Amino acid sequence: MQHRSLDFPPDLRSECTSGTHCLKLSKLPYWPRRMNAELAAAYCGEASPRAFLARVGADKEFPLPRVREGRRVLWLKDDLDKAMEPRRADPARDIAGDL
Repeated sequence: MQHRSLDFPPDLRSECTSGTHCLKLSKLPYWPRRMNAELAAAYCGEASPRAFLARVGADKEFPLPRVREGRRVLWLKDDLDKAMEPRRADPARDIAGDL
């Protein structure tokens, strides 16, 4: 899957080590509800969209995209939040009932 660089205003972009423009996350006023791979990767703390996409799948850490509009593939913020929540162990059972 190939991604296209986001076209953000200059005040939201910075120069990356590769010479491309990167998003200044500290300047982003909010995270949108729907995100493409580049923005979802940044939101999830992945180094690149490619690294994010390698961890996307039915049995992987991040969910498959929920929205498909033509060639656009988008993840919902709520789905990403749920995937990043710490896994909880089974709640402690009351063993008194087993006695």
